[in-house]
Amino acid sequence: MIILECLSLLILICLGIYASVSDIRNGIIKNRVLAGAALYAVLADGIYYGLWGRELVLQFLVNSAVVSILALVLFFTHSWAGGDCKLLFVFALLYPASRYFTYNGQTVTLVFAVFAAFLIGYIYLIADYIFATVHKRTHLSRNYIKTMLLSFIKAYVQVLIYLAAVHLLYTALFASRLEVNTMLWAAADFCMAWFISSSRLLRRRAVCYTALAVDIVLSMYLRIVPIGTNPKRYLFLVTVILLKIILSEQSYQTIPTGQVRSGMILSTAASLQFLSSRVKGLPHISTEDLRCRLTKEEAESIKRWEHSVAGKPQITIVRKIPFAIFISLGFLAYFTLWMVI
Repeated sequence: MIILECLSLLILICLGIYASVSDIRNGIIKNRVLAGAALYAVLADGIYYGLWGRELVLQFLVNSAVVSILALVLFFTHSWAGGDCKLLFVFALLYPASRYFTYNGQTVTLVFAVFAAFLIGYIYLIADYIFATVHKRTHLSRNYIKTMLLSFIKAYVQVLIYLAAVHLLYTALFASRLEVNTMLWAAADFCMAWFISSSRLLRRRAVCYTALAVDIVLSMYLRIVPIGTNPKRYLFLVTVILLKIILSEQSYQTIPTGQVRSGMILSTAASLQFLSSRVKGLPHISTEDLRCRLTKEEAESIKRWEHSVAGKPQITIVRKIPFAIFISLGFLAYFTLWMVI
């Protein structure tokens, strides 16, 4: 049992190192490597939980399901690439359930590894933003600060309105029959906050006002004030929303057109300049998500387009942030917490 646990952890570490290096250098994590690690994980888990760890099966399934749902939310909101989400899923399969630590009597704690990954990424983005500001790659004007502040306040209020509606609906319909532990609520709140701040539909006034009306009606019916007194919850939401805003603000990079290659994603503004060109094979208008990754043929067409215009044009792409290393460090932080606790 110990040998199998150590082998799984060793493969997790090797996969984390490979994925981090590959993501930084090439911007991709090869599917065949992830598939190989996943195949081993399935076989090892079958032996591990079938022979020695039967009492850990439920903990393993719940933790893996929660992490997988988080990965799906991040993928479908176009926040993480498919490779990063698959890496997170494989890590959840590889990590032994006997190494889950207990928090407030609860073992659904593997989600802490994801939160740690986001915290590390958050620190990286802030440091990168400060570095860019110091070196004058980013202009920190009064209008920019005002816009950022207003965006944050608006997003924060909207998230609070929708989360209050969800919690009140749960209290009215399911609280007497279904108890959800605090870690599952934390994961659910994270997913909802991230999804709400990414959804154009939910940011519309009519939809938001409808949710606010639901809050008011249910608060009066249940005689509950949907404003908690736990400061940790509000700090958690502040962190999630600020990260989402900073991530969107630091999403672009300007490069010489000759450096364009397959796999990159053009900004919408960059793709619009191709509309009047007669060069064949140029990409369509970009929606700035993973569906708009450049093919090899499109990248070559853009390089041909460069020679058809005056000067040496530059082009704006969506930055590839190396989430693989954040995920790996998040699981390392979780394992370290388990050793300490």
